[in-house]
Amino acid sequence: MARSSSAGSLLSDARDGRTRLTGAVTGALLVSGLLAGCAPTAEGPEPSGTAGPPPTPTASQEPTAPASPAPTPSSTPEPSTPLAIGCNDLLSLQAVYDFNPNYGGAPDYSPASGTSAAEAVARQGTACGWMNQTSGDTFEVAVSKPSAADLARLTAAASAAGARAQVAGAQGAWFMERAGQGEIVAQVGDVWLVVASESFMSAGDAEQLASAAARAFR
Repeated sequence: MARSSSAGSLLSDARDGRTRLTGAVTGALLVSGLLAGCAPTAEGPEPSGTAGPPPTPTASQEPTAPASPAPTPSSTPEPSTPLAIGCNDLLSLQAVYDFNPNYGGAPDYSPASGTSAAEAVARQGTACGWMNQTSGDTFEVAVSKPSAADLARLTAAASAAGARAQVAGAQGAWFMERAGQGEIVAQVGDVWLVVASESFMSAGDAEQLASAAARAFR
């Protein structure tokens, strides 16, 4: 009886050991399954760290109006002042006689195109001509009242191109050649004076006449 009781005790202990082993295995499998459920899933690829170029702005669909030019003020040239004077008042008979007694008036006279006398007439001035009754030589005297701007331009051009001349009462006088003539041009107050002839070769040939004509405006 004692042996039978001992064998039963051993059998009971063996069954308890198998039961504990089975529970341990089952617990281990359960823990393993739970841990597998908590493992992180594989993540997708990381985005590139290089920024792409910014989007290119597209051109506006609205037409761009061209810039309007700034309006420029219109400059109207100052007009000349009409200057009408009789030829004998411009140059007296005595002054002509003193220059050369053979000279007299030239009734058919008109200034040739391109001459300083023609320009004086275009500025509403006066031009007169005299002719040597023996040789047929002529000279002309013309006066005009240009605008202040034109007078300054004429004076500057004459000063640059001509040689100084002596004309009594003039603010400035110059001798030059133009359109086949020798001429003295002079500023007398606001008057532009021209004395010209094909026979004038130097300022000295015309200074006497120019001074006599300038006297009419002093």
